[in-house]
Amino acid sequence: MTTNTDPAIVHLAESLASVLAAESSSGLRGYLTGRKLPAMGGDLRPADILRRAIPLAGEASTILPRLARLLAAIITEEVEGTAHDQQALPVRRRYLLLDALDLAADLPTDDHLFASLRALFQMLGRVDEETVRLLRFPLLQALVYQQTDASLESEWLAILRASDEEWTPARRTLLLTAWKGLLWIPPSAERQRSGEIVDFERIERGLRDLYRATENRPEAKPFLEMCLDVLSETYPRSAEFWGGHFQPYARSWPKELAETVLAKWPAAPASPDQETFPELREKTAKILEEVSTALAAFDSSMEVLRAAASAAVANYENRHLDEALHAMAEAAQAQRDLSLHVTAAQLSQSIDSIAQQMKLLRSFQDMEQQTHSVLQSFEESRRRYEESESPTQRERKIG
Repeated sequence: MTTNTDPAIVHLAESLASVLAAESSSGLRGYLTGRKLPAMGGDLRPADILRRAIPLAGEASTILPRLARLLAAIITEEVEGTAHDQQALPVRRRYLLLDALDLAADLPTDDHLFASLRALFQMLGRVDEETVRLLRFPLLQALVYQQTDASLESEWLAILRASDEEWTPARRTLLLTAWKGLLWIPPSAERQRSGEIVDFERIERGLRDLYRATENRPEAKPFLEMCLDVLSETYPRSAEFWGGHFQPYARSWPKELAETVLAKWPAAPASPDQETFPELREKTAKILEEVSTALAAFDSSMEVLRAAASAAVANYENRHLDEALHAMAEAAQAQRDLSLHVTAAQLSQSIDSIAQQMKLLRSFQDMEQQTHSVLQSFEESRRRYEESESPTQRERKIG
């Protein structure tokens, strides 16, 4: 989408700004049906012409939320009117909805707009085949980018699981759209606070369903590779990140799926929270146990040595030489036992080893916390940027 300085577009932008400021759904409805739009030539639809005027209608932070609310109102009116009429949707209303959906896919997320789109999605099960054929794909595309919660997860998975449908370009596009829909589900507030932006369990379920949908087809591998590219574009992360997190899942995957995923993202050394932390904790616990046992033995031997030495001195002072020699022998044995249990060098080595293990643990924990913090900041910045973008700036990821 590019801005246009054509006087007719400038006039349309001024008129659109007034309609949005007045919150006039009838005014926007008139534009979507083609009324009061300049003749631009070619095969431009109302949504295409409005796209040229929107960047000139005012600040994006003001104009786009108003446009989203009016679109939500119009879509809701159409849904309620169809439910009341209980008849086939007239052609004029079909195309009004088609242009509304086209614009909705470009706007920042809005709760009201998402709710109206979900209502329209439910309505498709009650309308004529021609309306479903015309609106289903544009509606799914708008839903992908308007999601404000995870309420559509089961719908996206259901599309991916319909593996008995004929393999056609339309089927391929539908699968890609459902895959994007699954990936664009926003993280819950709780996951955002903990820095868990990527939901690996959801993604893993989607990958399994994608594999089953393409299993035994010659197009399976290149299609899966394309879906993995979509994943890496949606969540830009390092190969080590994906490889390390997918490795545990890959052990239970079909061979072809595991090979395709790990060929793109080879399994990296295990991340700290998967294997390294438990291994370090186990080593540290073992060392602590050994030191505790040695110190207990040391204390016991020291008591025996002190008692034997005291007895030897007392017997010697009392001229009980036989008893003194016996006590000295016990003291010597206690000393030998002590040296067998633990030496100062062993204690020092164990303590140094514990310090090294704890230092590693702290380093990995710090790294993990910093990574979560950076990822969370990145995701929040990206979402703020997307919400402030104008329709001329936002990339439309259409499969």
